[in-house]
Amino acid sequence: LGTGAGRDARHMLDRGFEVIPTDGSPELAAQALRLLGRPVRVMLFEALDEIDAYDAVYANASLLHAPRGALSGILGRIHRALRPDGLCWASYKAGDAEGHDGFGRYYNYLDEVALRRHYGEAGSWKSVAVTSWDGLGYDRVPTQWLAVTACK
Repeated sequence: LGTGAGRDARHMLDRGFEVIPTDGSPELAAQALRLLGRPVRVMLFEALDEIDAYDAVYANASLLHAPRGALSGILGRIHRALRPDGLCWASYKAGDAEGHDGFGRYYNYLDEVALRRHYGEAGSWKSVAVTSWDGLGYDRVPTQWLAVTACK
């Protein structure tokens, strides 16, 4: 299951992965449809209700838009949707507050301690690894990123 459908899904498809592209925004899903040439499911994480359905969930810069109070529940839905030994990879902008960027988009900025707490509340993972790097956001503002790789 790939969220934030678009270029990342295209790379996965080109490498032979079976991908179910999704996006929470109908407008972005339509753009991804044009890029991918295949349907893109419009779905918010809160609607994910499959059980043991996916080998992996790839959430590139998408869960960072989930309200802080909803994140543990969303991660619990992802945990349930993964098959045993399934992987979840998600990237977040680092920080310690909630807020909006210059485009008015909501972000939930989290540090490693908070991310580990949310993943721990979501389910029993075999492992949770956090890595970081410096990069840019969509707004081209320098950003520290955190990525979580969790194995069910």
